[in-house]
Amino acid sequence: MNGTTSQDLDYLGARLHGRRSRLAEGPRLASLCLLKTVPALGHAIAMEGPAPPRATPLPDTEFQSAPSFQRWLVHSLSSELSGFIPCLNKSEARLLGWIALHDDLANLKVGIRAILARATSGIPDELLRELPAHGDMKAAFVAAPSLDSLARLLPEDPLGRMLKTALQTCPDRTEPFFIEASLDHDYFRQGLDLASALPGPDRENITDMIAQEADIFHLMLAMRGRFNYGLKPEMLSPLHVRGTRLSHSQFTAMLAAPAPSDLPSLETQAWARYHTLANRTFRQSATDFGTVVGYCGLRRMEAANLTTLSEGIRAGLTEEALRRRMIPSLLQEAPHV
Repeated sequence: MNGTTSQDLDYLGARLHGRRSRLAEGPRLASLCLLKTVPALGHAIAMEGPAPPRATPLPDTEFQSAPSFQRWLVHSLSSELSGFIPCLNKSEARLLGWIALHDDLANLKVGIRAILARATSGIPDELLRELPAHGDMKAAFVAAPSLDSLARLLPEDPLGRMLKTALQTCPDRTEPFFIEASLDHDYFRQGLDLASALPGPDRENITDMIAQEADIFHLMLAMRGRFNYGLKPEMLSPLHVRGTRLSHSQFTAMLAAPAPSDLPSLETQAWARYHTLANRTFRQSATDFGTVVGYCGLRRMEAANLTTLSEGIRAGLTEEALRRRMIPSLLQEAPHV
């Protein structure tokens, strides 16, 4: 790492501690659960959050809908993460690029579903323009008549390559489940490989964060694959990601276990642990890059909570119901106005 980059990272690490204090979590998130409209939520976040994450200009619609607010959240987070890259060395920048890939991968899944559905029910291209994606991704979604053509139209590295690999391993291309699962498997394998290549004492904490998210993928794979799609364990077992806290034998045993009584609660608990690990990485970081990765995890959790909150407000849920849906749960937090 050169001296300038090291100094920039030191400065960034110090700044992120200030930004953390203004994230929508804890008492501040509880106070947002008191709001009654999505525009009020949007303006509260845009005007009171830390800079530069909220520096993205307000949309013309002024957050009149939950989808517009959610698109703004994605753009805001993506803009912030991209601003960190000049402060990082090569191995750090690669890992941060992997974190930032998460939202592009989510958009790719939406595009896959749209193309498959369009082939049978004629989904209009206009729906794709609502995606918070880069322009080249939007154009590929609209132009592609098939998944193979989409793979050719996407940038080769990494999304085009990832989709081509997924399609090679999924002979049935009428159902997106295995295609999406293959993409996720590839994504988490990349993340763990990048984390293992990091030097320094924060490697273990960062690896723990990525491994936890990969194990949430394992949990959702079992829940959706077995109990929603009725797939046999031997069909799901090859999708295990090596290097997580869940061994292949443990994953296989989980696939064969009976359905738990409260599946949503398990997912919530798993994400709460991810939040704990991100907070630990942020606060106990021995290097400023650990602070950056921990902060990215906390910001992603903030965006997920605000997305859930906007949907709950739109649905007219009570304050108690909204606070229960936050991760971690805010039922024990006193609202602060």
